[in-house]
Amino acid sequence: MEASEGQGASAVEKGIELFLAVLDAGGSAPLSEIARRAGVPVSTAHRLVAAYVRAGLLARAGRGRYAAGARLARGEERAAVIEASRPVLRRLALDHGVIAHLGVFEDDMVTYLVKERGAGPDIWTRETNQLEGYSSAIGKVLLAYLSEAAQSAYLANGPFVPFTRKTITDPAVLAAELQMVRERGYAVDEAEVDDNLFCLAVPVRRQGGVEYAISVSSRSAELMRLALLPHLQNCAARISASLR
Repeated sequence: MEASEGQGASAVEKGIELFLAVLDAGGSAPLSEIARRAGVPVSTAHRLVAAYVRAGLLARAGRGRYAAGARLARGEERAAVIEASRPVLRRLALDHGVIAHLGVFEDDMVTYLVKERGAGPDIWTRETNQLEGYSSAIGKVLLAYLSEAAQSAYLANGPFVPFTRKTITDPAVLAAELQMVRERGYAVDEAEVDDNLFCLAVPVRRQGGVEYAISVSSRSAELMRLALLPHLQNCAARISASLR
């Protein structure tokens, strides 16, 4: 059993070594050459790389050549957005005593990537946690900037469960709300997820598109006076500029 486990570990290590070697080459060398340098049989290398391609970790970069795939590229982009956003949102949260978030829309949910807390009371959100998009300000922004086809598919995928008496659950009403969000450039959540939670969100624009959004949240309805909107928009502009 120990010998078998050792052989398995060695195979995994060789697979990792090959994967990293392909990434380092960045499509500049054929797989057969990289495999020989890594001490991996060429036939085994092709099998491994085919699996990496299916998983989106590698992509073809020419005949017999491979480079980083879309999944890795998204991961690198996300890390850059998080790094750019965190200090900006931390300052915003501390200056105004709110909770500041960065979020992205995936699998029909909002994933929180950054949470920074000011001096006010904490709320239940956590980094990497997900929340329904239709009931949150940050979710409404991300839904508003989906393609028409993607947004229509989302709206048709009900029912939408109410979290409070103010949650929008009618697809037609939600569609109108998303249109208004896109026209005015911000979204609000007036106790739609939690009876005592109020949120304001704006898009983070990159190369003409919107994949991320930032928000401020508070237990105080005073937030809904929109006094924080210019500050939030300024933060979004600073994050966008740092990513160009």
